[in-house]
Amino acid sequence: MRAGGAVLARALAEQVTEVDDALRAEVLPLVAELEGHADNVAASLYGGVVATGAGRVVRVPLAIDPAVVVWVPSFVTKTDESRKVLASAVALDDVVFNLGRLAMLVAALAGGDVEALRVSTEDRIHQPARLAAAAPSAAAIAAAVEAGAWCSWLSGSGPTVASLCSVADAEDVMAALPTDGHAKALRIDHEGTAIETDEAIPLWTPLTALPLDVSDAATISAAAAQCSDVTILVNNAGAFTMQTLMGAPNMDAARQEMEVNYFGPLAMS
Repeated sequence: MRAGGAVLARALAEQVTEVDDALRAEVLPLVAELEGHADNVAASLYGGVVATGAGRVVRVPLAIDPAVVVWVPSFVTKTDESRKVLASAVALDDVVFNLGRLAMLVAALAGGDVEALRVSTEDRIHQPARLAAAAPSAAAIAAAVEAGAWCSWLSGSGPTVASLCSVADAEDVMAALPTDGHAKALRIDHEGTAIETDEAIPLWTPLTALPLDVSDAATISAAAAQCSDVTILVNNAGAFTMQTLMGAPNMDAARQEMEVNYFGPLAMS
């Protein structure tokens, strides 16, 4: 969402209809700063499988075009909470282990060695601790591999699980996953962020950035005064407190969630 929005903003401002690597390089640090890292935005912008660091993005050549089976469980975990289960110090042996597996993963993807993918996605630094607190995710990983997936791993901090397999085996892998979640068979987008538009439709200009808090009537009124010709309004604000609103122990958080998610869109419209 952020990568696409940033690309669209720059494209509209510069009156361009194609996303090239120069535009991607311009947007990358802006969105990476918002997210705190470039991992997600780099893949979104450039497509395929990428490695990123020090402000650079390198595409990993792929000799395979697999299905990506994603299992999303019925429960959620917060990234900040998930990080708390990780050790503050990492043993040198574990670092060496993971670096070796990472190098093997890149080589396996580039060389099409699907038999090496299971070993190359092994991890000693974050998955053991996180899976210990997410038994269904651990069961999903085991089930996917047993059903024929080349490899399976915890997606980010979890609890979602991702697996690579042949397109022909995707249905079998999905069917084998635990029923207390839902599975999707996806494909790798090799193009990355792109603009699809009819050249006969003029791009809108100019763009104006406005400070806005959907729970603050004053900023809503100020925005409305400056944008009197709005045709389409998209609300991208959201708040989630990870607690039930019935008998909520933190009423301030519950009120904020209702203000942002319910009353905010009403006030904006």
